[in-house]
Amino acid sequence: MSVLTWNNQPLTITAKVDVRINPTDLLEWAHEFTPGLIPDPWNSVYQLAWDGVESGCTWGTQALSDGLWRFTALSGVDANAPIEIRRQDTDELLATLTAIGVPVGIQIPVNASVYINLLQSNPVIATVEMTRTHYWDSSGSPPAITQAGDTFTVQYPWTPRQGVLTATAQVYDGNGFLIATSDAITLTITGAGSGGS
Repeated sequence: MSVLTWNNQPLTITAKVDVRINPTDLLEWAHEFTPGLIPDPWNSVYQLAWDGVESGCTWGTQALSDGLWRFTALSGVDANAPIEIRRQDTDELLATLTAIGVPVGIQIPVNASVYINLLQSNPVIATVEMTRTHYWDSSGSPPAITQAGDTFTVQYPWTPRQGVLTATAQVYDGNGFLIATSDAITLTITGAGSGGS
């Protein structure tokens, strides 16, 4: 893994993979760039109130935009009356609140918006605080990727976006089946304010 900071200078990094392939094989580079999470300056706080009337019902549907969210039960939660936070479209359990004042975090991927349901099997009067604490960095420019055979080149502009780039070389046979994968190459770009190297 490489970790780089910048001093307002463009960066170019080249990686090569050492591999022998048959004429019918295909070498491709799989890569993904994930921007860094930075604090949400607004730190918007929402409170969700539950009246405890209907057993097992959906306790409101909330939309979460991409970023890092914190949920904290302020009242009405204990081991016998936990609150489940579930993804609406898949019913995936994202987190469970079992005690008052103990926060749990949920990370929503970049460019995603997820609807959630809050459920309580033994409903009581309860309140939950929901805060987006971080969002994905959108300042600067993402890396420019070029690839030619066994060579993978990353170019960052004058003001690169902070984040993590992961790349792997993959070999496919003539039928399109994946037959080999390299170790992952990870490049982390962080801001240094002024200065850097």
